[in-house]
Amino acid sequence: MKKIFGCYYLYQRLLYLLVVLIKVPSQPQKKLVLQRVVRLNKQKYQAVNQLLNHY
Repeated sequence: MKKIFGCYYLYQRLLYLLVVLIKVPSQPQKKLVLQRVVRLNKQKYQAVNQLLNHY
């Protein structure tokens, strides 16, 4: 159950990141927002970190 909740939470976070990527126009600002999100959720979202490392 906890694993399912974790996956759902991660999915929500990824959706949020996508919205941020679309809404924030300038590239440097995007990077700042993404870095902030990564810093806030470093332990919880290592999958997100791996995704963001491709940027």
